[in-house]
Amino acid sequence: DLFFRFLDSLEPVADLADGGELLDRLGEVRIDRNGTDPRVQILTMHKAKGLEFDMVILPGLGFSTRSGDKPLLLFDEIVRPGAPTGLVVAPIKASDRSTDPLYELLWRFETERDRFEQQRLLYVATTRARRRLHLFAQFHLNDDDENSLRQPASNTLLARLWPVAEREVDPFSIDLPVTEPRGSGRRPPVWREAPLRRLPADWRALPTLPPLGSISMTGNRDSDTSVEFEWASQWAKHVGSVVHRWLQQIAEEGVESWDRTRLAQDESSLRLALRRLGVGAEDLGVATERTLEALHNTLADDRGRWILSSMHPEAANEVQMTTFEDDRYANHVVDRTFVIEDGTRWIIDYKTSSHQGSDIDAFLESESDRYRPQLRRYRDAFASTGDRSIRTALYFPLLQVLHEVDCDR
Repeated sequence: DLFFRFLDSLEPVADLADGGELLDRLGEVRIDRNGTDPRVQILTMHKAKGLEFDMVILPGLGFSTRSGDKPLLLFDEIVRPGAPTGLVVAPIKASDRSTDPLYELLWRFETERDRFEQQRLLYVATTRARRRLHLFAQFHLNDDDENSLRQPASNTLLARLWPVAEREVDPFSIDLPVTEPRGSGRRPPVWREAPLRRLPADWRALPTLPPLGSISMTGNRDSDTSVEFEWASQWAKHVGSVVHRWLQQIAEEGVESWDRTRLAQDESSLRLALRRLGVGAEDLGVATERTLEALHNTLADDRGRWILSSMHPEAANEVQMTTFEDDRYANHVVDRTFVIEDGTRWIIDYKTSSHQGSDIDAFLESESDRYRPQLRRYRDAFASTGDRSIRTALYFPLLQVLHEVDCDR
């Protein structure tokens, strides 16, 4: 308000002709502190010297400080043991010279002094707090490695704190924008929670209608038959989630546009997705390798490429369906479905489990028995819509196996 009142007081023609004069006059405007809350003060670091506060907030530590223009003349005193103090003078470089070594040396001294002054001011500011100190800065990820932080500019206060700040900030806690996949020149989609929005102060809940009845709603019925992965580790489930997400992306974009090179470009994004799901640093390497192996195998497998082909009619991924069973509603998510030329619908569920050993047939039969109820629910859900002949199968990317499952057994 004070700033706009100042602008209103100016004569548009007479007072706004010179921008420098406008800034000078604005600098003469003083804030009337009468009636303001004395418990909150906004001070420069210089003026805070010698004072103490219960809480100190330092914002914008990542912003660059003014470096200033190089002066026409630099000079410095040179102290030599056993000799009088000398004076070194250097003019700015001539227009026909690329640099002047002596001038650059003195300018480096000036830059170093400014850096020491920044450290001193930062010390003054941080030691003003009696109880709490809040430091605010904006961090950025490296362009070529999204798993590490980009070092701040040298002329920032954050650079003075970087040896400690780098250890304290987890790069995987930094939110990334939800953008298009890397193939379009941007980062692939990342999962993030919806932002919280504050309700108005006068918000009141609408009156509820009396219930007409009650229904029982279950979660995902498929979780009732969830399988313990043979890799006795939590990260195995997260590998499955990320593989499902990337297979969906490959199918939607077209499997023809994906190869090993494209996947290699997405490795850092895969690592980030795994870390965001909770994979610890000690397991991140092997989890990323397992994820890449599953995706590489799928792209190298004719059956995998057939499953992901965009040429199938009515192809869909991650299809959400709700059915009514046993007086309860149940939710289902079908990984991949499509219709082939003879009119048959295929329902395929991805499984990122693996098998070590020679008896692969016994393993596949065991997996079929375990997932048959789940696939039967998928089939019945599509059949209830009056769909055509339906076939169900499990696809194992790590094994490059498409295994058809008879749901009527």
